[in-house]
Formats: sequence, structure tokens, C-alpha cells
Amino acid sequence: MTEVLIANGQILNPARQIRLVTLNFLANPGTAGSDFGGDTYPLPWVVRTNPSANRVDLSTDATGNQSTFAAAGSEQDAFAEFMLTFHSSSPFNKADTTVDLDRRIIQGLFDSDGDGFTNGFEVANLGLDPDVANTGSEIDAAFGNTVALNIHRQSVEGVRSASRLAGQGDVVSNPGSFSLYTPSSIQDLRGTGNLLVQAFAGDVTLTMPIEKSTDLTPEGWEDAGELDITFPKTADKEFYRLILPE
Repeated sequence: MTEVLIANGQILNPARQIRLVTLNFLANPGTAGSDFGGDTYPLPWVVRTNPSANRVDLSTDATGNQSTFAAAGSEQDAFAEFMLTFHSSSPFNKADTTVDLDRRIIQGLFDSDGDGFTNGFEVANLGLDPDVANTGSEIDAAFGNTVALNIHRQSVEGVRSASRLAGQGDVVSNPGSFSLYTPSSIQDLRGTGNLLVQAFAGDVTLTMPIEKSTDLTPEGWEDAGELDITFPKTADKEFYRLILPE
């Protein structure tokens, strides 16, 4: 079972008690009476203010003291005893797991399954497997079951990316609801000429070229000037069309 203790710099359950193994350098006061140990870790303060801290100094060697180059119970001795116990005949030579596949310490900048959400966000906030590209319904369900989201910058980008894709589908399927129009909803003018629309100082001028013919042959048409009409523009977005008698 995996339990996330800290996500996005926030302690998820401040009342949760855990037992940890650390060094005397970090656990002992840096100076006499100080609440801070080595590297300013506040472990002496934790022990002083928490009656159930139950500090236990590991100064004995439970493995039979196979290694004697360092003091029993020290960090160097613990590592040496481990190597002698488990890897004396078959040295440990396995390459370390790459950062994007490491599941002991999950870094939030990677997106192993390529679904737009970082590994850290999926594990800490959604409870999803970062190695599996989940479906939209599974992601929606995970968001629905999340009470509080502590979203860091990369996670926000992932959410925005997914939201943009969903929003794009809404706009394309129903553009009129967003005051947008598709080419098919804008009526084309029928004819060989074109309509010129100009907007200036709050007025709109529609200009339509006129041609004349004496024999109605394709080559018999010639320029006969333009038909102009000017009227006020009353909206930010306006469409015009000419209606010809049937």
C-alpha cells in the first residue's frame, strides 16, 4: 500500500505519526540546548515537544558485526553490513531506475503515460496510476472524488490543456452558443460579382459592382459602375446579404 505524506510542498495529514530512521548528525542538537540539529533539521525540537517521540539510539549491531571499519549503528556501518549480508557473493550491480519511472520518489515534472497530467499530480491529487493513460471518464471521476486539489504550476497546465480540448469540442459542435459562426451558417452571395463591405467611423458602406449587357452573352457584359449604400453600424459583429426576387 502506498501512502502519500507530502504533495506539492504540503503535509497532507499533519496529525499522522510515523517512525523514521535518521542520523545522529541530524537528530542531535547542533549546539547544547538547541532545537535544531545538523543542517538546521528541527528533530531535537520534535523530540522535546512530543512526549510520544520515543527516540531509540541504534548503537548495537544486529548482524553480528561483520564490518568493523565504522562504529556500530553508524550510517557507514549500516550500509557496509547490508552489503556484506546480501551482496557479498553477488555484488549489487543493477542500474538505478530512471527518474521518470521511479515510483519510490515520484517527481511531478514527468508525464510517463502522456495523458497531459504529471506523475506527481496523478498520484497525489487524483489517485491514478501514472503509468496508465486513463480515459476521460476515469479522469472526470477522479476529479469528482477529490475533495481538495493542491495544484502546482505544471498540474495547472495539464488541467488547462484538457479543458481546452473539451472546450474546443463544445465550440465546434455548437458555435452559435458562443457567438461564433461556421462558413455554412454565413450565406454566400449568388452571382459572378462580389460585395465589398467597409466600416468607418461607425458607418457601414456596402458596395456592389454593376455590369450591363446588350445580348446576355458571357463576353457581352461590361462595367456599369457601382451601387453604394451607407448606414450606421450598431453591433460589434454584423452580417449582410442581398435578397433577390425569385
